[in-house]
Amino acid sequence: MIPATFQLCRNAQHEGAVRRVVDGCAGFLADRLPGKLVGLVLTGSFSRGEGTVLAVNGHLRVLGDIEFLVVVPRMTDYRALRRRANDWGREASARLGAPSVSVDIEFGPVEVGYLRHRARPSIFVYDLATHGKVVWGPPDLLRAIPAFGPERIPREDALHLVFNRTIEQLEAYDRLDGLAGEALLDVAYQRVKLVLDLAGSALAFAGAHATSYAERPAAFARLPSRARST
Repeated sequence: MIPATFQLCRNAQHEGAVRRVVDGCAGFLADRLPGKLVGLVLTGSFSRGEGTVLAVNGHLRVLGDIEFLVVVPRMTDYRALRRRANDWGREASARLGAPSVSVDIEFGPVEVGYLRHRARPSIFVYDLATHGKVVWGPPDLLRAIPAFGPERIPREDALHLVFNRTIEQLEAYDRLDGLAGEALLDVAYQRVKLVLDLAGSALAFAGAHATSYAERPAAFARLPSRARST
């Protein structure tokens, strides 16, 4: 379980409801991977305490996903597990959130060897090592990731971040005419993420990646002076 002192979202009023969903994911996966769940790691905005949750029409709506890394033993049938993990994400979203929380849960499986041997410098791995929270398994699980600084993040990874967010915006634009109500909140949230990740991409490209959304505006404002000093 996540220590109660760890913040998941910005609004303290919604913390308890979100924590129940996150804690429930550990038991949910342990039941489906008996003896094969090495670890479950919370990633993304909720691991940083920056999750966005709104009260809408009598229930809570989580904007974006609650994301987990599912760590399994070596020699696991990864392709089959990936397909099952997608189904489990949908099932957990419906089961653990209902009826009071509307949420999308995402499970991303990796073999345990990924952490030590294949977790190469990238924005994702840097954020995982910095903010990832082990909700099931050895507390020191993420220490297996070889340490590196933000200056080692490849510049192409910063470009991939922009490309991914741009594709998300194009897909949202294609669906926009058919959306209404709460679905429009997700589109608005994606637009905010695009702006923040444009700044994040520029920072990562300059070797100054800032993991927190809250830190990025100030860090981005310092980029010109950083460039002049190098």
